[in-house]
Amino acid sequence: MKKFEQYADMLDMPRPASARKHMARIDRAAQFAPFSALTGYEEAIDETARLTDGRPELSEGEQEEINRALQHIAAHMQAAPEVTVSWFCEDPRKPGGEIRTARLQIRKFDETRRILIAAEGERIPVDDILSIKYESFPE
Repeated sequence: MKKFEQYADMLDMPRPASARKHMARIDRAAQFAPFSALTGYEEAIDETARLTDGRPELSEGEQEEINRALQHIAAHMQAAPEVTVSWFCEDPRKPGGEIRTARLQIRKFDETRRILIAAEGERIPVDDILSIKYESFPE
């Protein structure tokens, strides 16, 4: 007798129905979903992989150009000058940072604290400015 001959009468029978309700596919899939044994590990890996730029060094000529532009802006604060500023923004979590550029309307130039304060709320330390371009102001 062959191996399956004893079950020949059952081969054509319909599959028996279960008395209990089947689990939803989404719930069943959740049982086999991977879990994170180390909470926060993925975030730590992502943070390590995030790149930052180094602070660029300015030449004396570039620094003088920035100082001239700041003096010109300070002399014309009543005109609420609009400028395009690029500055280095230090990263709070790791060494380095990023270079940001924005067109801003300067509300105040605090020469004591050496900070440009924009109408948009941005506060830019003068020592972090990499370039500043302004429209010509009326003399």
